[in-house]
Formats: sequence, structure tokens, C-alpha cells
Amino acid sequence: MSAKLKQFSGRVVRRQVGGVSKSAHMAVCLETKDETPFKLRRAGGNPFADKELEGLVGKSVEIEGRLLDPSTLLISSWREVG
Repeated sequence: MSAKLKQFSGRVVRRQVGGVSKSAHMAVCLETKDETPFKLRRAGGNPFADKELEGLVGKSVEIEGRLLDPSTLLISSWREVG
């Protein structure tokens, strides 16, 4: 059974994820008021370099998506706010 779609809002930022391990890299993330930042992914998008998501950095957005794990959000749709 797949996870249900949820609504999230916040500011899109670039930040390092993966700690200090070999998997550490810069990623596009959603910073929310109430949660740990979520790494953003689009279905069919490159998980390490998605130009469409990079264009959202610095913007406030509302996102609909599914959590793939506690820190990764698979986006179904989004819209800029503010």
C-alpha cells in the first residue's frame, strides 16, 4: 500500500544531506516550521541534480507529496506562495 498524499509548506533551500559519510551531498530541501527539513524529489527527476527543483531554491511553496522515508519527500505537485 502506498503512502497517502500530504500537504507541506515552507521555504526551499539547498543544504548538505547524508552527514559526513560518502553519501553526503548538497540537495534541494524543504524547510518547514514544524519538521526536520525534507529532501525533495520529483518522480522521474534526477535525485541528485533536478534543474526544475533547483529553480525553487529561495522560494516559499506549498507542496503535495508522499514521504518515501522520514526525510525524503516525493513531490506530486507544488505552487509558489507569497
